[in-house]
Amino acid sequence: MNETKGIELDGYSLAELRTLAEQVQQRIRQVEQDAVGQARRQVEEIARQVGVPLKDLMAMKPSKGRAGRGRYVNPAIPEQDWNGLGRKPKWVKDWVDAGKPLEELRA
Repeated sequence: MNETKGIELDGYSLAELRTLAEQVQQRIRQVEQDAVGQARRQVEEIARQVGVPLKDLMAMKPSKGRAGRGRYVNPAIPEQDWNGLGRKPKWVKDWVDAGKPLEELRA
């Protein structure tokens, strides 16, 4: 990568500055296209390594779990869970008050 150096622009005319600005914009577009191409090649290689067709990989949506729930689960009653927002349920408070780490409840 080139070092960024200050460019003295005071000697340029308006037309020259506009030409320079267009050249900079063209270069930015080219660098962006090159970066996207490189990223695509990397994703294609990862898909090949795991044996998933690229079109299938791109069509997959990330798993969202159960609408933000299930972050902490009551070990005594697994149907009870808490998403970590709002007031702690009594079972979470009792667990922590007993000196047990909250992290042990993480699902």
